Amino acid sequence: MINTAYTIFVELPIFENEQKQLFTDPLWAKDLRLHLAYITHLNLCCPVKKWELLTSSEQQLLENINDIDIKQLFKLRYCNGFLSTFTNFFPNFFIIWQATKNSQIVHSAGAGWPFPSTFYLVLLCPFLRFKWIVNIESSFWMLRKNNRATFRSWLSHYAHKIMLGVALKKADARIFTQPFYQQYFLGSDTNKCLINAASWVDEEKIISIETLLKNQARRSSSPLNLIFPTRLIADKGVHILIDAIEHLMKMKIVVNITIMGSGDLKPLCQQVCNNVHPTVVLKFVEPMAYDAMFFKVLQDYDLIIVANLKEEQPRNIIDAFSQGLGAIASNTEGVMSITNDANTVYYETGNAQALANAIQALSLSRATTNALGVSALSHVQKMTHTNMHEERHVFLEAMLSQ
Repeated sequence: MINTAYTIFVELPIFENEQKQLFTDPLWAKDLRLHLAYITHLNLCCPVKKWELLTSSEQQLLENINDIDIKQLFKLRYCNGFLSTFTNFFPNFFIIWQATKNSQIVHSAGAGWPFPSTFYLVLLCPFLRFKWIVNIESSFWMLRKNNRATFRSWLSHYAHKIMLGVALKKADARIFTQPFYQQYFLGSDTNKCLINAASWVDEEKIISIETLLKNQARRSSSPLNLIFPTRLIADKGVHILIDAIEHLMKMKIVVNITIMGSGDLKPLCQQVCNNVHPTVVLKFVEPMAYDAMFFKVLQDYDLIIVANLKEEQPRNIIDAFSQGLGAIASNTEGVMSITNDANTVYYETGNAQALANAIQALSLSRATTNALGVSALSHVQKMTHTNMHEERHVFLEAMLSQ
């Protein structure tokens, strides 16, 4: 167990009502509870927003976390742009200083817009003594290859690259969700490092091989049923999928594709799905809560499509694997860090024709598709949320005792 004051710095907000009850995203609440399995004195430093500002539908999506034993909550002001960051810089700097001063161990993540807590800690570390854990699990800030950069994307990229590089050099323990992040920041330096893929799947949600085989037998005479569940933004390859659908129609491939999600490109996806296509049957569905029903729905599909254009590690692949879906995925570092040739068919990132070709090949071989699913289910058995935290626990106790 880790028994000293341990403060997690995070950009995800907590919501507080007039009765001082606290609420947050259910997945973050679940993660906090697993931290308490090996941390006895857990503090939290994060933005705190008023519960009353949420709509009733937004409130229903959040979970009460008053049962979680948070020893101290350090309340940051919420920032959503340059102006608010500038206005809140010194108040938040003071709060983070107070939180750090009252901690023996600080744990910060590697991403946040426009000024994550890790940046403040870089400024404070020369003046305060603490053990520092830096967790790099996201790279939304990283410039996309062969993509024209805006001033904001350019600034975000280099600010994160420089400040996170400093943080990782100072850190007493470094956690990365994939080897690419370690290589990007540290090169061949593997000292004090753990590669720990991010997973939110619980063991009880993973289906049995018997259930998978029954599902595959039920779909054996039907066209392939594919799902594209993601945030509907350009970085997730939405345009690549839409172009691939055009290629599939020209190739007269019979296949069913469901697009699930929300985001800036949702209207475009809805428009595409509303059009009548001769062979490709398209359906658009709203994003679902991350619960048992979501995993049950996944069992209706044969494969997940992942068209990521950036190197982030897509959590939805692990979700799909847990229900016996193989993957058709772009060959990014993030994808390949949690997959292999036995459970995933890769295609060249950003190449819509290559994606269409991969779908065509699998549509002609139900046996190959089924084999991908069986391998995916086997692969995910040791990639549960609990296993992720158990690996971190062992690693952190070893690092923090030095």
